[in-house]
Amino acid sequence: MTTTYSFRIGVLLLLCVLTFSQSYGQQRHELSAHVSGVFASLQYKVHQGKRSGDDNMGVGLAYAYFLNEYWSLGLGLEYQTYNTRMLLQNFEGSQAVTDSEGDAFEFRYRSSGYKEQQEVSYLNIPLTVSYQTKGQYTRFYASAGVQLGLALASEYQSSISKLRTGGYYPEWNAFLEAPKFMGFGNFGDQQSAAADLELDNSYSLLAEVGIKQLIGNKSAIYLGVFITYGLNTINTTGDASLVEYSLANPGEFLYNPVFNSTSNSQRYTDDVRTFATGVKLRYGFGW
Repeated sequence: MTTTYSFRIGVLLLLCVLTFSQSYGQQRHELSAHVSGVFASLQYKVHQGKRSGDDNMGVGLAYAYFLNEYWSLGLGLEYQTYNTRMLLQNFEGSQAVTDSEGDAFEFRYRSSGYKEQQEVSYLNIPLTVSYQTKGQYTRFYASAGVQLGLALASEYQSSISKLRTGGYYPEWNAFLEAPKFMGFGNFGDQQSAAADLELDNSYSLLAEVGIKQLIGNKSAIYLGVFITYGLNTINTTGDASLVEYSLANPGEFLYNPVFNSTSNSQRYTDDVRTFATGVKLRYGFGW
């Protein structure tokens, strides 16, 4: 069963519950706004390095329809960042190239370190079912549901340390480490400009538990912890060289994202998913 099909089933189930709830007397509504301090990142395994989450945050609005004193259905809209940093150390690679004179050679490179900063943001639309306990002033609550994440913006920027390159010509069994105008030599530290990173929409499961503190008859403060886990792969794959030789400008290399690159036919990363967990503070107003 595909994740898209599963997500549609979840939406239909929530709509069925909403229709059934008409027998529960007077409706009650709540509009809320929240901020979340989170550990959020793109979740993937790096085969030849390590990955870490960057500073991330989430803000959003939500509407809740109370079926009765305990149960409610929710629909939200949230802006969430998933900024991530990826590091490689002491790596090397190669690329098959044909030069401007038609001679085939193997472009080789090695470096003491490579860092890729991935700046990613999503517009999330959560659908939830919530339960709360009784309490005159303080109540406990738990929520679960599904979430659609729409990719808003995603880009990456690469920096590389102590880059050395060369060209091996098998026809003459010769390895060239110069000249630089051909793209061979010691290029030191390099940094690329920011470039677009192609990512798909995300489908996630989510859960949240916490405390609800009533303020008067209509308002409440929520403090909870939450987790969302992506169900589907959001990256595209490829077999590009991480450092790519440019025939048009041999001394200026192209840097491909790790998601689309391989080394000796092995991918640098596993499949990529969204992931977030942390603390959420919410203010709700009911009527």
